[in-house]
Amino acid sequence: MIRRSTWVVFAIFLIVAVLVILLTKTPNAPLSVSQTPEPTATPRMIQDWSLEEITRATLIRAIGGTTDLVKQTDGQWMNQGVGLVPAGRVEQLLSELLATRILAELPADYSLESLYLVNPGQTILLESRSGKKLEIRIGGLTPTGNGYYVKVQDNAPIVVSRYAIEAVFQGFDVALPDTPTPENTLSSP
Repeated sequence: MIRRSTWVVFAIFLIVAVLVILLTKTPNAPLSVSQTPEPTATPRMIQDWSLEEITRATLIRAIGGTTDLVKQTDGQWMNQGVGLVPAGRVEQLLSELLATRILAELPADYSLESLYLVNPGQTILLESRSGKKLEIRIGGLTPTGNGYYVKVQDNAPIVVSRYAIEAVFQGFDVALPDTPTPENTLSSP
């Protein structure tokens, strides 16, 4: 014979099961399975620019000089004053730059001095085939160290990923011409 307490637990289970079924079938129910949150796309740091239209990318460092990459008419990239650069290296750095997403947007009236954006340590300049220009000033690190303060043109200051910006810096650093190997430079007797 089944105990009375077992019947009570079974009845409570049935009541909870019926309530769950009713709540999931009701359209305005908080537990409705049909209500899936929509992901919101985080905006990119650079809007309305494509890889194909960029013809010049310049990194100006307060300490360390300037790296100026210019796209030639034949589609090859030239590091000004140094030589031809493999197009893949430049395209990789530009892709990284164009894909960088905004982590946070600061108020437009925020003090640029405190973000080190008045005299930035690095500035990236982009030019397009049509003559469009873009200035990206990279300021200091955030207090947590995971982002950089950035100002694109006259827009409000933003925070972007430290790792994305440092990947762009590294892309400029490796945008050097392929150097000939010693055996290629030896002349035949």
